[in-house]
Amino acid sequence: MGFSVRELRKIIPGAVAGMVIILTVSALLFITFEENHPPTARIGISPGIVRANEPVTLDASGSSDPDDDFDELSFRWTIMDTFESTIPVLKFSFPEPGNYTVVLTVQDSSGVSDTDSIFVEVLP
Repeated sequence: MGFSVRELRKIIPGAVAGMVIILTVSALLFITFEENHPPTARIGISPGIVRANEPVTLDASGSSDPDDDFDELSFRWTIMDTFESTIPVLKFSFPEPGNYTVVLTVQDSSGVSDTDSIFVEVLP
């Protein structure tokens, strides 16, 4: 962009021909990061009546992630404080009648997690 000497004198009094004016334009760069929301862990179990030594299906597919990265979720089941699994749907048989707690932890790719648990009464 060029200015005549006459135009420069209107902008800058005392401007002369051959004067070099350097204008610096700065731009602000805004970088935004989307907030990572925690996943939601949900346990499904079937059948509803659980008997000792009969398989039940424990299902984490009701779990969700508001950031839509369900395929990147990891799952950790803890049953009877001794059994662990990392698959979203599993079959499990409780060895004896009694009361058990099943815990599911769901973690997203950023390391944010949620936990759900259910109480299971196992009949003879």
